[in-house]
Amino acid sequence: MVTNKPSNTIKEALPTGNSATTVFNFDIYTGNNSNQEIAPALIGNHFLGKEIAKKMYILDKVYLSEDKLNPGNPATTTTIRKPVIYNSVMKIESYLKKTLRKKEVSGDQATAEFNKVLDVAINIIYQNTETLENQIKKLDQPSDLISLYTERVRLNFIK
Repeated sequence: MVTNKPSNTIKEALPTGNSATTVFNFDIYTGNNSNQEIAPALIGNHFLGKEIAKKMYILDKVYLSEDKLNPGNPATTTTIRKPVIYNSVMKIESYLKKTLRKKEVSGDQATAEFNKVLDVAINIIYQNTETLENQIKKLDQPSDLISLYTERVRLNFIK
């Protein structure tokens, strides 16, 4: 019997033998707009460098939208798409900033980890992430969130 189950909901046990630990797979369809040029004035600065600043800009563009409250009123409200994922990324960023300040982690290691976290967050915006979001809600520690994004989420790029 053939089932039409989307691959982004498939969970696999990690090789460690712990059946409670799942891996989240997401099929990502790549397009020609992935390497867009963004004006440097829009990107700004980030404590982890220009590449991370660019990805933070893209993250904000994808996850945040401003909506006008009433026609003619200049006031706006900000809406966050998938707030669980967006807020976890912000929590990780804050944690990495603190650990860098305390010199508990190297700049290169923090950059590599946050780069992977941002890649995952940006690429799964249009995916069904309900099971991943439920897992994120269960984790309190930023280090556990980093582990989730870097070790337990797989992006399968399809052309």
